[in-house]
Amino acid sequence: YRVYRKLRKRYEFDIPLLYFNYTGSGDAYLGGSVLKAYLRDHPMEHFAVVATGRVSKIILENLGYQNVSTITVGESDILRQFVYKVGADKLNIKLIIQLENHLDLAVRLAATRLSLLDMYVYRIFEYDSCPKIDFPRFSSDPERIKDLFEKYHLRRGNTVVISPYANSEVNFSTSFWANIISLLKRMGFDIATICHAPEVPLKFTVPLDFPLPLATEVLEYAGFFIGVRSGFCDVTIPARCKKIILYPENIYGLNHPFYKIPLSHLNCHPIYEWASFRAMGVDAGATEIRCNYHYTKHLEEIIGKVLKENS
Repeated sequence: YRVYRKLRKRYEFDIPLLYFNYTGSGDAYLGGSVLKAYLRDHPMEHFAVVATGRVSKIILENLGYQNVSTITVGESDILRQFVYKVGADKLNIKLIIQLENHLDLAVRLAATRLSLLDMYVYRIFEYDSCPKIDFPRFSSDPERIKDLFEKYHLRRGNTVVISPYANSEVNFSTSFWANIISLLKRMGFDIATICHAPEVPLKFTVPLDFPLPLATEVLEYAGFFIGVRSGFCDVTIPARCKKIILYPENIYGLNHPFYKIPLSHLNCHPIYEWASFRAMGVDAGATEIRCNYHYTKHLEEIIGKVLKENS
């Protein structure tokens, strides 16, 4: 209640609060894009947006939302439980969260019948059919991007940007990326790693750190992208460059040489069925690869063929 009251004190009257519970950039981008379609079909004269964490706020503001308030992860966890306890209607809050709890029937259907985007469209915003969703580009700063690439001697149109880090999914091991980097070097590409402190660049690559709103333009300037499925892939849906998105599948257990697998992930649904752009019906202009035991034996061959055909 104290968290809720603090939010209400920021406004002069009791307006609807559109509350994003997740911290991730991908959820803010997907959920915020569907919300724009919803507001087009169900106009609200006054409302306020509540973001969880700094990154979520950045994405929502770049989607054009104004009057965005920010709460911490701890405050958000407490507020979500308060909304469940009291009721969203009574509090005049719309909770924008794609998974509620393990008892929810919709959660049981995740990845078997419903994709990540389905959860936003049909479950949260209660559409009968998917509306037209625009995935906008963010801000542009060509000179800043040019300076960034020149600083690290990266060639425009001949650089592969690698995104190896994901908060919500299993990450690949250093040996996995070492094989791919070796292949890219043999093919003559410059290679950079997207990383923000305390993350470190992969060996034999240079670090790239830039504001998320510039991500689409960075990839287009580089020409090529390879990354594990993360929110970064959502934010760069509009990027028109050659993109390869990798989906870790951990069904082969803890001893697989390519994966570092926490026990909590062993029985999860495959991320490809849940959050691939193919499953969501979104044109992200990407080649999407399910990386299980059989694929990783031939992954270098697959990546080499994709990049060679499009370089």
